[in-house]
Formats: sequence, C-alpha cells, structure tokens
Amino acid sequence: MEFAALPAILRRKASAYRLLRLVGMIVKLLFLGVICFTILYPFITKLSSMFMSQRDLMDSTVKLIPKTPTLYNLEFVVEYTSYFQTLFNTVMVSLISGVCCVISACMVGWGLARYKFFGCKLLLAIVIFITILPPQTVMLGLYTQFRDFDILGIFTVLTGSPLRLTDSYWPTMMLSITGVVFRGGLFIFLMRQFYTGLPKELVEAARIDGCGHISTFIRIVLPLSTAMMVTVFLFSFSWMWSDTVYSSLFYSSLKLFANQVTSVTFVASEGIMYNTRLSSVMLNTSVLLSMLPLLAVYVCLQRFFVEGIERSGIVG
Repeated sequence: MEFAALPAILRRKASAYRLLRLVGMIVKLLFLGVICFTILYPFITKLSSMFMSQRDLMDSTVKLIPKTPTLYNLEFVVEYTSYFQTLFNTVMVSLISGVCCVISACMVGWGLARYKFFGCKLLLAIVIFITILPPQTVMLGLYTQFRDFDILGIFTVLTGSPLRLTDSYWPTMMLSITGVVFRGGLFIFLMRQFYTGLPKELVEAARIDGCGHISTFIRIVLPLSTAMMVTVFLFSFSWMWSDTVYSSLFYSSLKLFANQVTSVTFVASEGIMYNTRLSSVMLNTSVLLSMLPLLAVYVCLQRFFVEGIERSGIVG
C-alpha cells in the first residue's frame, strides 16, 4: 500500500513544483514588463511628439498617435541647428577625445600595472583623485590656459602674442592625450585593472623571444586588449558627445550638439516660446536627433563594450 501510494505523492509534488515555477515566471515577467514600461514610456512619448502638428499639441484627446502627422518639427530642427555641420563637429571632437584617451589610458595603465617604481602608488592615487575631481574646480584655469596658450613665453617672442586655442580641436586633443580630460582617470584605472589580470608569462615569453619593452607592449599587449580599448573609446566618445562643461568652456563659437540642443526652445520668429508645449516638442526632437548617431555607434560596438567591462576586473 505504501509503495503504491508513493508515485501518486511524487506526482502531486512535481505538479506543485511546476505550478510554483510557472507562478514565479509570471511574476518575473510582470516585474520586467513594469520596469521596461517605466524606462521606455518617456522615450516613446518623445518619439511620438516629433511627428505631432501644432493642432495635435492643442488637442487634449491626442496622446501617443498624432491625428495629423507632420515632418515640420524634424525639418525645422535640422535647419535651425545646422544639423549636419553640428554632427560633423561633434563627431570630430568626440573622435579626437576617444582616440587620444585610448592612447593615454593604454600607456599609463600598462606602466602602473607592470612596472614598480618609486611613487607608483602615489601616482595611482592621483589618477583615482582625478576621477572624482569635479571639472568645475579647474574650469577657470583651463580656459585661461587655452585662451592665452604659451610655453615659457616662446610663442609670445615668435608671434608677438600667445596662441588662442579656444574654438579649435586643440584643447580636447591636449587634455585627452594627457589624461586630464573629463573621466580621464577612470579610463586609466580601467586599463590598469585589465592589464593587472593579464598573465605575466606572456610578457616573460615575449622577452625570452627577444622583444623589448616597447615591442612587447605593441605586438603582444595591445592585440589582447582590443575589447578594453573599445570600451574606453566608447566611454570617452559618448561622454564627450553629451558633455556640456567643455563645450561651453572651449567651444562657444563651434557648433556642437551639447550647445545647440537647447537653442530651439526659443525662436520668436516661429512662435516658439519658453515653457510651452511646442518648445518642449522642439527640445525633444533636437535631443533625439542628437542621440541617433551615438546609438548607432553603440549598436555596432556593443559586443566589444560588454566584453571589455567583463574583463576589466571591476565586476564579477
């Protein structure tokens, strides 16, 4: 009797277990659905407002789907912000920042990870300090330095006056290659963490084969750190793309997305006034258009980005 009843008990337990798993799966899906809706709903509303006419904006019954869709908002923002010229300038500044940050982060990160010298721990502490240092604390000094740039008075002697490097690509290039740019310390720390995890046997084997320090770094280390280099590039590229500190500080005349996005919120000749719904729609349109190229870059390089974060030693 007891043996005959045992399979029935097991079947009931298995059924209860499957029911609990089903309930747990439903709860997880509902939870994820609520999170996705919370995150995506503002984006969906901004996207739908891009195609709303002024009549739709005044109609309280229009929520997400416009009754009279129009491309006027897109055309106006593209024309008023000189979109393609602004896109070119922003890509150039962000690209220069990304490439220079990768170069400086790789070289400094490798030195901090593999070479022991007097003051290396102090230098690492300074790198971490640069990461948490607010850029506002050095804004005035940086602006003065690049507005009247000179090296020991050489340019003043040769040209009669110091160089004015603002509204050019030089400030971004010089700050990025020296690791002083926004989040430069974080990029160095990421590369240092990655290089610390590389097996020392690789470097020793390369030296046995006759490679010097520079040859080992270029031929062995850099090819192994491609994913991490792409991660640093994406971080630098995206932060410089949306940065408002350096854009307002060095590029008052150069059109960038960071200083052009809000220019569409007040255009009196087109009837666009501050704090109106039309002003908000134009701002949303301008923001979305500035995000599209950055989103395309991330989609193309996301595999390297995820792999680099996993191998950095910071998570896991």
